[in-house]
Amino acid sequence: MVEDIISVMDDLEVSRSHYVGYSLGGYIGLGLTKYALNRLKSLTVFDYGPYQAEHLFNVKETWAGYYNQGKEFMISALTSSMTGVTPTFYKKALMNWAEKYRKTDTTPYKAWCEIREQEELASIFPQVDVPCLFICAENGTYKVPSKEISGMIPDAEYILMKGLIHLDVWGRSDLVLPYVKNFLKKKS
Repeated sequence: MVEDIISVMDDLEVSRSHYVGYSLGGYIGLGLTKYALNRLKSLTVFDYGPYQAEHLFNVKETWAGYYNQGKEFMISALTSSMTGVTPTFYKKALMNWAEKYRKTDTTPYKAWCEIREQEELASIFPQVDVPCLFICAENGTYKVPSKEISGMIPDAEYILMKGLIHLDVWGRSDLVLPYVKNFLKKKS
């Protein structure tokens, strides 16, 4: 997946870029710090961290099983898990996502579900020499690992979004983007 980002940058003749990634996109961004750090101007990661509690591995195994049962099963499993706890905005967004997902190659998602050992990234964080911003939901899985990572990177900031869940970090741009804009303004 890192290779895809670099290929697009090469095709567009972009030598360095700011990178912003949410969830799996954050995982790809952390991969850029390992394999293509010289191509980054800055890194912003929304609600992702490489150190994961054992229960998350079980979630990833469950999702891998969903992917193996086909796209419609995955869509049904995800949308039904949100019933009753998801505001109308997210239900509409999930339906839009489902339509796009039906047309998407799911190979990268399946690969992510199969990755169990991501701790190897820890050794490179102290050498990361680009500004980094980690924004995490208070009521999410990644707040602790992201805070740990931000402490290892010399020029990193960590923001905990009070009262938010994982989907809010994606869906509440009104709350999140001011932090990103301020970060980029200071670091550009």
